[in-house]
Order: sequence, then C-alpha cells, then structure tokens
Amino acid sequence: MSGHRESPGRELLHTHHTHKHTGKKYRSTLVESGKYRSTLVESGKYRSTLVESGKYRSTSVEPGKYRSTSVEPGKYRSTSVESGKYRSTSVESGKYRCASVESGKYRSTSVEPGKYRSTSVEPGKYRSTSVESGKYRSTSVESGKYRCASVESGKYRSTSVEPGKYRSTSVEPGKYRSTSVESGKYRSTSVESGKYRSTSVESGKYRSTSVESGKYRSTSVESGKYRSTSVESGKYRSTSVESGKYRSTSVESGKYRCTSVESGKYRSTSVESGKYRSTSVESGKYRSRSVESGKYRSTSVESGKYRCASVESGKYRSTSVESGKYRSTSVESVKYRSTSVESGKYRSTSVESGKYRSTSVESGKYRSTSVESGKYRSTSVESGKKGKDLPHQ
Repeated sequence: MSGHRESPGRELLHTHHTHKHTGKKYRSTLVESGKYRSTLVESGKYRSTLVESGKYRSTSVEPGKYRSTSVEPGKYRSTSVESGKYRSTSVESGKYRCASVESGKYRSTSVEPGKYRSTSVEPGKYRSTSVESGKYRSTSVESGKYRCASVESGKYRSTSVEPGKYRSTSVEPGKYRSTSVESGKYRSTSVESGKYRSTSVESGKYRSTSVESGKYRSTSVESGKYRSTSVESGKYRSTSVESGKYRSTSVESGKYRCTSVESGKYRSTSVESGKYRSTSVESGKYRSRSVESGKYRSTSVESGKYRCASVESGKYRSTSVESGKYRSTSVESVKYRSTSVESGKYRSTSVESGKYRSTSVESGKYRSTSVESGKYRSTSVESGKKGKDLPHQ
C-alpha cells in the first residue's frame, strides 16, 4: 500500500490489491477533501465510483456493457442503469418518483408526484398508460388495432374499447350511465339516468329504439319496409305496425280501445269504450259496420248491389235487405210486426198489431188485400179488370 498528499486538506491515496479468492488484481483510488470523499475501484473492464459530499452521494458502476449510476443529493435520488439495449432510470425527490425502463421495443414510464401516479408501458406494438391523481384514475391500453381507455373520477366512470372495427364506449357520471357499441354496420347506444332508460340499436336496415321513463315506455322497430311503434304510459297503450301495404294501429286508454287494420284494399276499424262497441270492415266493394251500445245493436253489410241493415234496441228489431231489384224490410216492436217484400213487379206487405192483421200482395195486375181485426175479416182480390170484395163478419 502506498499513498501521498497532493495539497493541504486534500489527500490522494492509491492502493493495489489482489483478490484473495479470484486472484485478480484491482486498483483502488481514494480522494478525500474535507467532507468530500471519492473512491474509484478498477479491475479490468470493471469500474466503480463512489462520491460522497455532505448529503450528496453518487455511485457509478460500469462492468463491461453494464452501467449503473446512482445520485443522492439530500432528498433527491437518481439511479440510472444501462446494460446493452436495457436502460433504467429512477428519480426520487420528496413525494415525487419517476421510473423509466427501456429494453429493445419495451418502454415503461412511471411518475408518482404526491397523490399523482402515472405509469406507461410500451412493449413493441403494445402500449399501456395508467394515471392516478386522488379520486381520478385513467387507464389506456393499445395493441395493434385494439384500444381500451378507462377513466374514473369520483362517481364518474368512462370506458372505451376499440378493437379494429369494434368500438365500445361507456360513461357513468353519478346516476347517469351511457354505453355505446359500434361494430361494422352495428351500432348500439344505451343511456340511463335515474328512472330514465334509452336503448338504440342499428344494424344495416334494422333500427330499434326503446325509451323508459317512470311509467312511460316507448319502443320503435324499423327493418326495411317493416315499422313497429309501441307506447305505454300508465293506462295508455298504443301500438302501430307497418309492413309494406299493411298497417295496424291499436290504442288503449282505460276502458277505451281502438284497433285499425289496413292491408291494400282491406280496412278494419274496431272501437270499444265501456258498453259501446263499434266495428267497421271494408274490402273492395264489401263494407260492414256493427255498433253496439247497451241494449242497442246495429249491423250494416254492403257488397256490390247487396245491402243488409239490422237494428235492435230493447224489444225493437228492424231488418232491411236489398239485392238488385229485391227489397225486404222487417220491423218488430213488442206486439207490432211489419214485413215488406219487393222484387221486380212483386210487392208484399204484412202488418200485425195485437189482434189486427193486414196482408197486401201485388204482382203485376194481381192485387190481394186481407184484413183481420177481432171477429172482422176482409179479403179483396183483383186480377185484371175483375175484382171481388169478400167481407166477412
């Protein structure tokens, strides 16, 4: 061991040693000046340096391709490591921490100042970033065409996923939630806020929308020429369907119901409210109407030259039929009955009221009349120019 002093207050000491196990020789250099100390150890390609000055400390190691450096001045610390393609850096100052790692295509960065934390990882085509600050958290991942991002701040949450053509986004701030998904021609959106919910789906020509708010519900579906709409609010319900020439509408509110169907030349309408019912059907030349309210009933049918009408109210009944030259009318009310038939030149009338009966027939030049009331009977027949009266008592 040998040493010499270069100047007052500064000491330089060189020593040469042989390792007792490996037998390798190494050189050690020590420099000391007041609070300053420096130590250098060198053995072949290996070098190590230690510097210390008050609160300051620095360490450097360099064995071949490997390099490591550490600096610590007071509350500040810095460490750097390098080995071939590998590099690592770490910095620490009070609550602040930063770490960076790089190895070939791999990169990682971490930052943590106080409540703030940030981490980034990038191995080749893969990237991951994470940030945290108090209640705030953010995470981002990217790999080729795949992307995923997540954000959380207190009650707020947001998630976004995008792998290739697929995209998904979810947002949740407090009581509000929103989710969106997109994949090629497919799109889906969902929104929820308290009692409110809304869902929308779109795939090519297909579209669907659903809304719900408390007692209110609405659903709409559209696929090419097909359309369907449904609305419900408390006791109110409405449904509408449309497909090409076909249309259907249904409305219900309490005791009220209304249904309407239309398909080409066909139309049908039905209304019901309490004791009231009404039905209407129309198909080309065919028409039918039916009305019912309590004891009242009315039916009407029309098809080309054919017409039929029927009315019933309590004990009253009336029927009317018309087909070309044929006409028939029938009326019935308690003890009263009346029937009338007409076909071309033929006419027939019959009346019955209690004990009274009357019958009249007319066909061309032929006429016949018959009356009966109690014990009274009268018959009259007329054919051509001759006529006969045959009273009976």
